[in-house]
Amino acid sequence: MTRFICLLFVLLGLGLSNGCTKDGTANKAVEIGGPSSGSGQKGFLYAGSRGGDVYSAEFIRWTEADKHVSGQIQMFWANGNARSTSGNQGNNPFLDPIGNAQQSFEGVRNGEDISITFTGDFVAFSKNSRTSGSALTGQVWTGTLKGDNLTLITPDPASGTLTATEFKSATVEQYNQVVTNATETLRKK
Repeated sequence: MTRFICLLFVLLGLGLSNGCTKDGTANKAVEIGGPSSGSGQKGFLYAGSRGGDVYSAEFIRWTEADKHVSGQIQMFWANGNARSTSGNQGNNPFLDPIGNAQQSFEGVRNGEDISITFTGDFVAFSKNSRTSGSALTGQVWTGTLKGDNLTLITPDPASGTLTATEFKSATVEQYNQVVTNATETLRKK
């Protein structure tokens, strides 16, 4: 559950890192996974149930130039165990049954190895509230990218253990479908 709460602070997107190499030639930004616009944009998706009526989806996407990556991670949650907070006076979207959060990152990719460092504040939203903060700012996640599989090692601050989270190549449209399915499943209960 702690990992779930921690990952709520993270999350999707884009960021462009384009400039010049040391010899003055232009870098070309490489977008991971495909087209540059629309729901067909590709990234990496984790989707699953965290037990009971808790569903989550995480989508990570970046651009790359000269081994430098810049991107964002997006997370959605649907928690059937959460109480409805239509008057959420604490302005805490994590108390709402359905919400999402995002945070940007910078990093380095060298062959199959990748390292990302979260930058700026996370932003979390739900139907009834919005908040931001710096829970992951400065935190470094490392991992590997092998073909269509991205594995990131994420820390659990409560236990001090590390968890390998597997993401599969996917499109924004596939992420949106997971979100829609989880939302509909939760609303039917």
